[in-house]
Amino acid sequence: PAAVWPLRRGREEHIVLQGINRDNRLFMLGNFLFALSYGLWMNLRQLHLAALGAEPAEIGTVFALIAIAGGLLPIPAGILADRLGPRRIIIGGWLLAALGGVIATLAPTWPVVGLGYVIFMLVIAANPATVSFVLLNTRPQDGERTAERVLATVFASWPAAMIFAPVLGGVLADQWGIPLVHGLGAVGLFVSTGVLFLT
Repeated sequence: PAAVWPLRRGREEHIVLQGINRDNRLFMLGNFLFALSYGLWMNLRQLHLAALGAEPAEIGTVFALIAIAGGLLPIPAGILADRLGPRRIIIGGWLLAALGGVIATLAPTWPVVGLGYVIFMLVIAANPATVSFVLLNTRPQDGERTAERVLATVFASWPAAMIFAPVLGGVLADQWGIPLVHGLGAVGLFVSTGVLFLT
């Protein structure tokens, strides 16, 4: 009945919150910080490359390499996650992303900036491990299956950050320049990875 629905919904939300243990809550925070840090400069990459002298064809080539990098490692990373555990793969992937962010921040020429972007995109290898990590830290409560709702709740931290991160990055870039935004993003990537070390 409609009158019972709010009570049922409240009970289900309480169950979901019970299912999100400490490690998943820390992952939510780290995932939010990672998305916020990446979102700051995600839409500024073309402008940054162009400001360093890259032509449109060269920018297109960099983004083609970024796409290739994103597809290189998920399968081998999945195999390693089975052997080493998903936490180690996530930390390794996020550290790699942070390194790419540092390279893109400090590079004096567009080819090296492009290399930083390519290295950053290798982080996609960690994506399957994030799902495994959250599931391994999820347990049904009160005899109900909560894994789907816990996954949806935990990973909502990414779009939550992406709602305002690109706008914030654009505003900061207008005020202080793209290199500073890159630097803030790189620092944020290391901070987000540091959160994972607490799990």
